[in-house]
Amino acid sequence: MTLVIGTDEAGYGPNLGPLVVAATAWEVDAAAGQADDRLAEAVACGLAEGGIVWADSKRVFRRGDPAAGPLARGVLAAAAIISGSVPRVWRSLAAAVGRITPDLADGEGTQWEGIEQAELIDDPAAAALESVAAAIARRLEAGGVRLVGLACHGIYPARFNRLLEAGENKSDILSRATLALAAGVRGHDSRRPARIHCDRHGGRKRYAAAVGRAFGGVAKTLNEAADSSSYEVAAAPGLFPQDTAATWIGFSVGGERRPPVALASMAAKFVREMAMDHFNRRWACLVPGIAPTAGYPLDARRWRAEADGAIRRLGIDEATLWRRQ
Repeated sequence: MTLVIGTDEAGYGPNLGPLVVAATAWEVDAAAGQADDRLAEAVACGLAEGGIVWADSKRVFRRGDPAAGPLARGVLAAAAIISGSVPRVWRSLAAAVGRITPDLADGEGTQWEGIEQAELIDDPAAAALESVAAAIARRLEAGGVRLVGLACHGIYPARFNRLLEAGENKSDILSRATLALAAGVRGHDSRRPARIHCDRHGGRKRYAAAVGRAFGGVAKTLNEAADSSSYEVAAAPGLFPQDTAATWIGFSVGGERRPPVALASMAAKFVREMAMDHFNRRWACLVPGIAPTAGYPLDARRWRAEADGAIRRLGIDEATLWRRQ
C-alpha cells in the first residue's frame, strides 16, 4: 500500500484575504511505482456518475457560480467521503479540515466576525450530496483507492505580515506552510511508502532544505529542472522507526493534472472564496454600496480607497487587513 498526497494553494498573490494551502491524502493498493496511475484510473471511474468534478480549480470555478456550484460540490463531497457527512457551515468545515479560521486574537475580528456560522450548503442539497459521496467512495474502494485525508491551513494578513517581518519572503511562507501540512498528513509513524505531489511554488526550483526541515530528515535531490524538482527523504537517526518507508516528494509545473493536487487546488480555492464572500458581505454592511473584491492587487487598491473612511473610523490596524508583498 502507498500513501499518495497532493498539495496546492489559493491566494498567493492577493493583498486582501487569506493565503490558503491544502493537502489531500489517498491510500492506494499498489506499490509506489504504480500508485499514481492506479489512483488516476480509480478516480476517473469513481467520478463517472454523480456530477462531481475533481480538477484544477481554474477549470472548475467561475466567479458568480451558485453556492452549490461544481467547486463547492466537489470539495464538500470529498469532505463527506472522509467524515461521513457534508459540512453545512464554516465551523463544521474547520473541524474537518483544520486551521482555516482567522485568529481573532490577531485583531482581525471586524472583517471576519461571524464567519464560523457562515452557511456552505443547505440541508436538502447536503443530504443529496452525501448519497453521491458514498457512491464515489464505493467506486474508489473497488479500484483499490481510499480518500483518507483533506487538510487546509489559512494564513490571514496579520500572521502573513508577521512572517514577512521575521525575514521570510512570500515564497518561503508558501513552501513552509505547504510542507508542514504535507508532513502532518504524511505522519511520522507511517511505515507505508509515500508519494507527495506539489504544484510548483512560483518560480522556485530548489526545495531540498525546506523539505528536510519539514520532514525531520535529509532530503536527497533527485532532480531540479525547469519544470520539475524531486527529492527523497531519509529519516534522521532516532526520529522515525528504522523501517519507516521512503517519502518521495515532487514539485512540478501543472501539477493540478494529478487528482490529488487537483482536489487540493479545489479545496484551497473553495476555502478562500468562502472567506472572501464573508469578507465582502461584512464590508457591505460597514460601507453600503462598496463593490465586492477578490483581493488581487489592482482591484484591492480600488477597494482600499473606497473603504478608507470606515477603516479609519473603526480603528482597524492596516497590518490585520492588508497583506504586504
